[in-house]
This record gives sequence, C-alpha cells and structure tokens, in this order.
Amino acid sequence: MEYPRTKKIKIARDKLLAVGVIVDNEEHICIVLHGLPKEFAHFCSAIRTKSDPITCEQLSIMLQSEEQAMAENSDNFSHSLALYASGN
Repeated sequence: MEYPRTKKIKIARDKLLAVGVIVDNEEHICIVLHGLPKEFAHFCSAIRTKSDPITCEQLSIMLQSEEQAMAENSDNFSHSLALYASGN
C-alpha cells in the first residue's frame, strides 16, 4: 500500500525528472524531511542522526513504514476511546 505523502513525493520527483531537473540524493532527503509535519519530528531526528547515509528508496520505505505505524496507532486509539465511551 502506498501512502499519500510518499505518493506525492514520488510524483513531484518524477515531474522534476521529466523536465530535466535532477535533485541529488542528499538534497532530496533534506527537502523531504523539512517538508514533513511536526508529527514526524522523531522520525526526522532518527534519519538525521543515522551514521550511514540512506538512499531515496530507503527513505521512501522508512516513511511508508512510519505512516503505517502512525495510522495503526491512531486506529487503536480510536478503538480504545470508543470502548471507553461505551463503558466496555
């Protein structure tokens, strides 16, 4: 499953490539990290403090994984809140 944020990033990069604009790996990662909302602050810190550089593909996979985890946590919280509200 592809998440909206990673899909938008891929579309933007593909459009830039289509018109001949080449964004190097490091710049691409920097742009992506700076464009993420504050909910991703811990994710961004983890990426920035990695000792080994990562590729754009690795960033995409890690971002999809983070988005999935955030969605699952949100679903679990909503379910717990519904149970609490119903008195169960």
